[in-house]
Amino acid sequence: MLVTVSLTGELEASAGITEREAPMQAAGQQAMRQAMKQGVRQWEEAHLTCPSCAEASCRLEGTARRVIATCLGRVEVARRRFRCLACGRRWCPANHVFAALKGLTITPGLQEAAMLAGWSWPYRVAARLLERLSGAQISAEEMRLVPNRHGKQRATQQQTQAEQSCGQELQKAVQPDASGSTTD
Repeated sequence: MLVTVSLTGELEASAGITEREAPMQAAGQQAMRQAMKQGVRQWEEAHLTCPSCAEASCRLEGTARRVIATCLGRVEVARRRFRCLACGRRWCPANHVFAALKGLTITPGLQEAAMLAGWSWPYRVAARLLERLSGAQISAEEMRLVPNRHGKQRATQQQTQAEQSCGQELQKAVQPDASGSTTD
């Protein structure tokens, strides 16, 4: 899939590198957000067959708005809804694109950046720095929640691993050896 965007910006002829950097970064982020929207639209165009009956005849039945927070800033996508003319089933092809988010509105890339920033600075400072450096718009509260969610998931994994390890050690200690006595 090829996505093409153009970058247009107006700069003063006498502007130095420091005056050029911020507007060019903002224009670049805007172009990348546009490219993400185009990529979703192209996915939809390429997947217009009904997932239920594989029929290609369908009609557009409106859009469903989806806003996701990315490292590029907020991206608003109008997911198109279709109805199959053969079986009557409705579907949004773009749902497949967003499946990796697992219902969240924050991309994994932004989650990782938020975790690193949230672990390094106070949440409000981290949110401002992340927006200034990458264009990502995330609240201080979400900046707090993302690392905490990750920490809880990691703690659960470690607890499960510890229980499995201790269970195996306990089984070894209780099992009788060849002479019939238990090992302690």
